[in-house]
Amino acid sequence: MGNFANGAEEPYIFQRYGSFFAHLRAAEAFANVAGLKIAAIYNHHFKKRDISTAERGEVAEWVASVKVVATDTALGVTSGAFEVTGARATASKVGLDRFWRDVRTHTLHDPVADKEQEFGRYLLKGEVPKPSWYT
Repeated sequence: MGNFANGAEEPYIFQRYGSFFAHLRAAEAFANVAGLKIAAIYNHHFKKRDISTAERGEVAEWVASVKVVATDTALGVTSGAFEVTGARATASKVGLDRFWRDVRTHTLHDPVADKEQEFGRYLLKGEVPKPSWYT
């Protein structure tokens, strides 16, 4: 870090927030693409309810991919917030710890490692994920 009157003028701060924002936009765009895939499948099959296992699996893997990217992004942004705000920001009275904790807790309900394994099996072996509450 350089010698600036305050942290608001530090180029590193701008760089980090720029990175946070770019990653958030990328995750949002990716989720939008997955949403379009879901909408297309629904619009094509909603009357007959004749979706194939392969089509359902493809859409499920789009959703799983979004989960992986969104989780990585959320954890990176919430952890990175402490890097740019300093040690005092970890105090509970500031409240930033709540965001990291909420993201971390949410990611444990449907572990990303499971999604990554599922996606790897789909990609490398063509195995369609079995329907579950999370697919």
